[in-house]
Amino acid sequence: MSPSADPASTSVATESLVPEGVLQEGEIVILAMKPSPWFVLLISLPILTIVGVAAAVVFFAGELLFQTDGVNMIFAICLAALCARLVVASFQWMGRLYILTNRRVMRLRGLVHVDISQCPLKNINQTMPIAGRAEGYLGLGSLFFEMQEGKICEVNWVNISQPEQVNNIATDAIQKAKLQH
Repeated sequence: MSPSADPASTSVATESLVPEGVLQEGEIVILAMKPSPWFVLLISLPILTIVGVAAAVVFFAGELLFQTDGVNMIFAICLAALCARLVVASFQWMGRLYILTNRRVMRLRGLVHVDISQCPLKNINQTMPIAGRAEGYLGLGSLFFEMQEGKICEVNWVNISQPEQVNNIATDAIQKAKLQH
């Protein structure tokens, strides 16, 4: 399986992905998708790096600085920190959904208390697909929406599969929404 999936396959049964009460009357879902599963590792990368460096220092210098029991305890703490961060990131991934409708672009976050960030399509000047180094290696990217006066809309789609294709879909929807108003 490739690291990035087809956005069409991630938006299968888009209506079932969208929580009840999110859509307004007459609003049509064009695209609903979750971030790539790589989101879990990519969002955790800074903490994983710090803990990995700490574990490496303990491994190489631990015998000189600590007794064997101390080294084992530090490794256990590092392992617990890694696992905890990955669990938190998994919950963040589960609670994240990106939705494009015929009227607005949205990002839903949270499992218990859902935070909805949205922006009307008619207020968006352009989309900005950006891929960081790690995202680029995995065929992923992020999509940012620029509003009038150069403001970035709070809605950002992070770690999405096939960002160019998703960007084209979003750009088409924005142009259609502006023609209707």
